[in-house]
Amino acid sequence: MSKTTLIFDLDGTIVHSAPDLANAVNHVLAPLGHDGLSVAEAQSMIGNGMPKLLERGFKARGVEVSEEEFERHFAVFRNFYVENSSVDTVAYPGAVEMLEAAHAAGYLTAICTNKLETITKSMLNDMGLARLFDGVVGANPPRPSKPNAEPVWLAIERAGGNRDNSIMIGDSPADIGAGKAAGLPTIAVSYGYTNVPPPELGADILIDRMDQVLDAVVQIKETRLL
Repeated sequence: MSKTTLIFDLDGTIVHSAPDLANAVNHVLAPLGHDGLSVAEAQSMIGNGMPKLLERGFKARGVEVSEEEFERHFAVFRNFYVENSSVDTVAYPGAVEMLEAAHAAGYLTAICTNKLETITKSMLNDMGLARLFDGVVGANPPRPSKPNAEPVWLAIERAGGNRDNSIMIGDSPADIGAGKAAGLPTIAVSYGYTNVPPPELGADILIDRMDQVLDAVVQIKETRLL
């Protein structure tokens, strides 16, 4: 039997990145004469990719721009975030230990995020987390993003796993939706970035901490015969 692959969302699941994402949005808002977002505001807007985050930030501050202007502002956002994605971003308590234990137990691990793939890889390297993942998939237009199943399947492939023996773990409707679209069991974390109450995400199991992941995986394997 192939090794079980654990596919993780990144922002709001493995790392708390809202402070740096808020800073990047505010870097664009300030020259336009608008108040910045609080970390809590930015956190509520994360989940469907970086362009959507900036779009929501603009909407929250009443900024109206043309599509061409938005692309210019997004380039400023992206360039700032590339250089500052790991300033205040931290791994959630227990995340590193859980991932190390997962490898020790023989699991494959992967990241599947709607954050741009180049930035994702750079951030993981900067934070010393890249070593903990067998495969990484981020947004890379025009490839579909979550909740489409395609990036989940690609993450499994890059990790060297099998679609019939994989589990999706995340914090948002995009994550759980992508897992379900891919036909996988799903685990939701209750502490992440979502505008839907975690119990209503529809995951097979809901957990509150990273140190509960592997117990939830065992429960799924026992009940679904992965």
